[in-house]
Amino acid sequence: MSAKLRGSKLRRFKRQKIAKRHGWKCHYCGKALTHSTATLDHIVPVAMGGTLADHNLCLACRRCNNLKGDKPPHVFMGLLSMGLIA
Repeated sequence: MSAKLRGSKLRRFKRQKIAKRHGWKCHYCGKALTHSTATLDHIVPVAMGGTLADHNLCLACRRCNNLKGDKPPHVFMGLLSMGLIA
């Protein structure tokens, strides 16, 4: 990675890299995403000891990212699969 990548350019580069890894689909609901609808989510929330490393980041739609909040992924996926999160 170039030393010239800083701030928003670095975030854009990171999001692009992770988006390619996830096939431009939401990690949680599978919805197809674009540059404008994709967000990065911490799989293990930072509030629960998660890191900022790439392996702890996934692509998520805004809805899933907002609904997940600081829940651990297994709790969020359980609520989602049971239909308890609309």
